[in-house]
Amino acid sequence: TPLIEYSDPPISSLVYPTDAIGREVGRMLIEMYHRGVNRLPGRYVSGRLEFRASFKPSNKIQRHVNRNIV
Repeated sequence: TPLIEYSDPPISSLVYPTDAIGREVGRMLIEMYHRGVNRLPGRYVSGRLEFRASFKPSNKIQRHVNRNIV
């Protein structure tokens, strides 16, 4: 979020792919309409952890964490 840019030190945060989330929401709404239901099981859209100065692990740990975030 834009507020993170003003923190000192910069705060690590989760980055969510809003386009992918929007597409998945659209698919779910269409599926709900076709099935005539008001609810579906939840879905997962992977994000990534953006490491900043507030917590700066090694590159190896960063790769491991970002591969395993769901």
